[in-house]
Amino acid sequence: MKPLHYSSDKNLQVENIEAPARQSSRQPGQSQSKWLLKRLLDLLVSVAVGLLVLPIIGICVGLIWLISPGPVFFSHERVGYQGKLIRVWKLRTMHVDSARLLEAHLAKSPAAKTEWEQFFKLRDDPRIVPWIGNFLRKSSIDELPQLLNIISGDMSLVGPRPFPKYHLDAFSKEFQSLRQQVVPGLTGLWQVSARSDGDISIQEKLDRQYIEQHSLWLDTKILLKTVHVVLARKGAC
Repeated sequence: MKPLHYSSDKNLQVENIEAPARQSSRQPGQSQSKWLLKRLLDLLVSVAVGLLVLPIIGICVGLIWLISPGPVFFSHERVGYQGKLIRVWKLRTMHVDSARLLEAHLAKSPAAKTEWEQFFKLRDDPRIVPWIGNFLRKSSIDELPQLLNIISGDMSLVGPRPFPKYHLDAFSKEFQSLRQQVVPGLTGLWQVSARSDGDISIQEKLDRQYIEQHSLWLDTKILLKTVHVVLARKGAC
């Protein structure tokens, strides 16, 4: 994992747009036609990419099973649109007993405990499966099963990341409420601007900017930027 830092991307700034009353699962500032276009984009891209990456997922499933026997898929409960709890799917990159490993590591390392409380992640994480775990996280291949979440409508290609409740509790109630007004995404402004290196204050700043200023054009720019960031392996989403 890269050192914890943040570097802004001014090219992703957009002008404010007015936000009409939200209907159905439309995000603030979206007309029905824009919402339908966004949903259509989600479906077309997710299905197309899903078919292309099936062989890659199959190979990774085999490697995970060989190196770290146990379930090859991992699901985690996250908070989604309007506070709905959703199960977000990933390829497993951590040891099966990851919770015990984390608890033991934080108990014996005050520095790691402080880092976890600030970033909800660790630079030297004892839970990650050697080699394959780091590779999947750096390449973001572990996130590919979330294409199913997008197809089902629980997630979108672009939006604030769906966080577990313990992560959201670090934010203000006002910001938690604002986040629940949008469908969470596979990638977003935070990931392509700061990747996973920004602390929670940076996460809030960039997620708030996306929610208040989003557009289909911004979504397109973020998707293109995501490809560059993933290929450059600048951290993990």
